[in-house]
Amino acid sequence: MACNFAAVALPIDNVAVVAAVYNDEWHQGYSYPPSTKPFDAYYVDDATVAVPNTLWADTYTIPETGGTSNFTICPGTTYSFRQYAILGSYSGTEPGWPLPGGQVVLPINRDWFTNMMLGLLNSGFFDKFMGTIKLTGQASASLVVPPLPPGFRQPHRLPAHPHVL
Repeated sequence: MACNFAAVALPIDNVAVVAAVYNDEWHQGYSYPPSTKPFDAYYVDDATVAVPNTLWADTYTIPETGGTSNFTICPGTTYSFRQYAILGSYSGTEPGWPLPGGQVVLPINRDWFTNMMLGLLNSGFFDKFMGTIKLTGQASASLVVPPLPPGFRQPHRLPAHPHVL
C-alpha cells in the first residue's frame, strides 16, 4: 500500500529489518555455475522481515510565530483497526526504554520530552498522536505549536527521534 500525498518522509522510512536463521554447514557454491568463482554458501533455514510503520510529515520545521506539522502514519491495511501512538525522545534511541515485562525495548530514551508527550497525548498540541489505524491502513495526526516567546531560535526542528508504536 502506498501513501499518496505531498509530504516528506521522516528518517525511519525505507528501513527493513531482516532476520535469518542458518546452520554452520557450508556448501560449495559458484557465482558462475557450473564451476567459476567458488564461494562457501550457508543455507538459510528460516527468515522473516519487518518493515517499520511509515511516518510522513508535511514539514520539518515550525516558525517561532507558531504553526502546524501534519503527520500521516501509513503502515498498510494489515494494521487496520490497530491502536497506535506517536512518541518522541529528545535524547536519542539508545539504550532505549524497556517496556513492562522486559520483552520489548522501545527504541527511544524516555526523557522530559517523552513524558511531556505522554501527558499531552491527543491534546491541542499533540492532536491524534494516539488512536486507531483506519480501514485504509492510514491515520493522521498534527503537532500544533503556538507562537513561541522571544529568544527561541527560528525555525525549530521537530524532535529527532519520532516512533510509531
